[in-house]
Amino acid sequence: MSSWMIFCSIWALFALCVVLFIRGAHPHVKRPEADTREEGQDSKTGGLKVAPVRHENGNG
Repeated sequence: MSSWMIFCSIWALFALCVVLFIRGAHPHVKRPEADTREEGQDSKTGGLKVAPVRHENGNG
Protein backbone atom coordinates (compact mmCIF):
# COMPACT_ATOMS: atom_id res chain seq x y z
CA MET A 1 0.00 0.00 0.00
CA SER A 2 1.11 3.51 -0.59
CA SER A 3 1.85 5.85 2.26
CA TRP A 4 -1.18 8.01 1.37
CA MET A 5 -3.51 5.01 1.69
CA ILE A 6 -2.12 4.19 5.14
CA PHE A 7 -2.35 7.85 6.23
CA CYS A 8 -5.97 8.15 5.04
CA SER A 9 -6.94 4.86 6.68
CA ILE A 10 -5.52 5.94 10.04
CA TRP A 11 -7.21 9.35 9.74
CA ALA A 12 -10.57 7.72 8.90
CA LEU A 13 -10.27 5.36 11.88
CA PHE A 14 -9.46 8.30 14.15
CA ALA A 15 -12.44 10.28 12.83
CA LEU A 16 -14.75 7.31 13.38
CA CYS A 17 -13.56 6.96 16.98
CA VAL A 18 -14.12 10.67 17.61
CA VAL A 19 -17.66 10.51 16.21
CA LEU A 20 -18.54 7.46 18.31
CA PHE A 21 -17.07 9.07 21.44
CA ILE A 22 -19.03 12.29 20.95
CA ARG A 23 -22.27 10.39 20.31
CA GLY A 24 -21.74 8.41 23.52
CA ALA A 25 -20.96 11.52 25.55
CA HIS A 26 -24.35 13.19 24.99
CA PRO A 27 -26.88 13.06 27.85
CA HIS A 28 -29.97 10.95 27.41
CA VAL A 29 -32.97 13.14 26.66
CA LYS A 30 -36.53 12.18 27.51
CA ARG A 31 -38.77 13.08 24.61
CA PRO A 32 -42.39 13.81 25.45
CA GLU A 33 -45.03 11.54 24.00
CA ALA A 34 -47.22 12.92 21.24
CA ASP A 35 -50.34 12.99 23.41
CA THR A 36 -48.67 14.66 26.44
CA ARG A 37 -47.34 17.73 24.63
CA GLU A 38 -48.74 21.05 25.73
CA GLU A 39 -49.30 24.09 23.54
CA GLY A 40 -47.55 26.50 25.93
CA GLN A 41 -44.10 24.91 25.96
CA ASP A 42 -40.98 26.97 26.51
CA SER A 43 -39.51 27.81 23.12
CA LYS A 44 -35.91 27.67 24.41
CA THR A 45 -35.98 24.02 25.44
CA GLY A 46 -38.51 22.81 22.90
CA GLY A 47 -40.18 20.69 25.57
CA LEU A 48 -37.22 18.33 26.02
CA LYS A 49 -36.07 17.39 29.49
CA VAL A 50 -32.72 15.90 30.45
CA ALA A 51 -33.05 12.56 32.19
CA PRO A 52 -32.07 12.56 35.87
CA VAL A 53 -28.71 11.02 36.73
CA ARG A 54 -28.79 8.05 39.06
CA HIS A 55 -25.88 8.00 41.47
CA GLU A 56 -24.50 4.63 42.54
CA ASN A 57 -24.17 5.67 46.18
CA GLY A 58 -27.87 6.53 46.45
CA ASN A 59 -27.40 10.27 47.03
CA GLY A 60 -29.28 11.89 44.26
